[in-house]
Amino acid sequence: MTVKYLYNILLKTANGKALIAFLLAVFFIGNSYAQHSEVEAKLQSVFIEANKEKLLGNYDKAIPLFEEVLSKDPSNDVAAFELSRVLNEAKRGQEAIKYAKKAVSLDPENLWYALYLGDLYHSMEMYTDAAAVFGDLAIKHPENEDYLLKKAFFLVKANQPDAAIEVYETLEKKMGINEEITRRKHSLYLGMGDYKNAAKELIALGNAFPNNVQYKHLLATFYKQIGEEGKAQNVYEEILNIAPDDAEALLAVKGKSNAGGNMNDFVAALKPIFNNPDVGLDMKVREIIPQIQVVANTGDQNLAAGLLELTQVLEKTHPGEAKVYAIAGDIYFHTGQYEEAKKQYAKTLELDESVYLVWEQYLICLEELKDYEELAKQSENALDVFPNQGMIYYLNGIARRETGDLPGAVLSLNQARIMSGRNPHVLYSVEIELAKAYHSLNKFEKSDESFAKAIEMNPKDPFLLQSYAECLLERGAMPEKAMEMASLAAELQPGNPSMTATLGWVNYQEGNYEKAEAALKEAFSKKPSAEIAERLGDTLIQQNKTEEAVGFWEKALELEPGRKGIKEKISTRTLPK
Repeated sequence: MTVKYLYNILLKTANGKALIAFLLAVFFIGNSYAQHSEVEAKLQSVFIEANKEKLLGNYDKAIPLFEEVLSKDPSNDVAAFELSRVLNEAKRGQEAIKYAKKAVSLDPENLWYALYLGDLYHSMEMYTDAAAVFGDLAIKHPENEDYLLKKAFFLVKANQPDAAIEVYETLEKKMGINEEITRRKHSLYLGMGDYKNAAKELIALGNAFPNNVQYKHLLATFYKQIGEEGKAQNVYEEILNIAPDDAEALLAVKGKSNAGGNMNDFVAALKPIFNNPDVGLDMKVREIIPQIQVVANTGDQNLAAGLLELTQVLEKTHPGEAKVYAIAGDIYFHTGQYEEAKKQYAKTLELDESVYLVWEQYLICLEELKDYEELAKQSENALDVFPNQGMIYYLNGIARRETGDLPGAVLSLNQARIMSGRNPHVLYSVEIELAKAYHSLNKFEKSDESFAKAIEMNPKDPFLLQSYAECLLERGAMPEKAMEMASLAAELQPGNPSMTATLGWVNYQEGNYEKAEAALKEAFSKKPSAEIAERLGDTLIQQNKTEEAVGFWEKALELEPGRKGIKEKISTRTLPK
């Protein structure tokens, strides 16, 4: 048994570096040093010492010892290999490559030297060289297909996709078409933007296995991803010819063929599939989510009604599934039916409280319904589950402000400000609510600061300008600024009764009663409200139009029976002093 033969066996099977070094030392004499001269014995001793220092991690000592062996025996491939390994451990990669190549050149048939060199190139990110090594191995060992796979892998890493595809095609000629190689070629073509050849790969895979519908599903999904809906539909129809009960293909074909037509046909086509409990819920959900997006974008009530009918089917087919109620909630939400949306989201949260968006839309429904007591309660519950969401703190702040807990509102809104630093839309809304809360606390300087920050973010938001003007009017400060804000808001939203009413009230505060009357009457005709009616009555009484003034105060009381102070105005037929 020669040292080299034993060494190669040990590279495959040794349990530790120490065992290799020990046996090398014992048998070294059997390879290159058969003659027992004094010089050769000394060289053996140097080799043994070099291995000892390597195992101890003393690379700075091991390296010169291996170099000494090679200087005296340049054909010693084992010493060249060991020197390469030590240099690699010492982070001297380029030198390690030099001696690894030397070992390979001295013994080109040594598989382990070549594998080590390939791995070394890999670690140094020299992918083209690594590919060349495994290409040579593939030629020498044609029975081992892994070498070609590795060659292709490194060509991909070297950004040579065309060359990698050629290797995969060589493999296909040997192995036949299979899923793994097809997927790799498909991905490469996709990365190159070559959709035509990417599709051809999936077509070839489907043709090679005509009864495997999953491969056809891959092709259909790919066509959908690149916007080739017509081709995707054709593939789904092919699937139905092979597997008539394939749920995904049925959903795709039936849903697509009827979604743009009569809503009754659309629902009728999908109902049998949605009634089938063997078809997965997620698959059904994926089919109607795009239609919900259409409802969100257009507010199409007819489409919404059809989708709600399908959710009722899902509720029976998949009882107790939170997703079903969430979908129904979304449909109601996007059509402005907040009371119904609230009920569906509440059912969803009873079953699964872990989805943030459900919480958010549930709380928005409560805010839209002005149910601030419930909003305060439920936003606290939401914070137990999602304590780091700025939007929830914002909604909690609104609820607290509206229920009179002004210090709590400021606390929550400031927390929302911290949490929403990277979301300018939420941060903007937070500043407006903070401005209102500080105003109600008579902290006018802080209120002005928050209004100023909001205006800096969006100087032409009429609703922001109107809010600021109303606050200035309420505190009787900066009439010129209030007029500026109200005028700009009315200009940005011409005809909006809220903006017109605010501008009218600014004129009232300035003593311009005729202008105020005209603006408030215009606003009331478009949007009757208790506040506008009361302000209009106040404006009329200032012009001694007592009967007309009382008439509008009475309308205010009809619209809001609990409105404070209005009964006194009616009974005294004048403004309180």
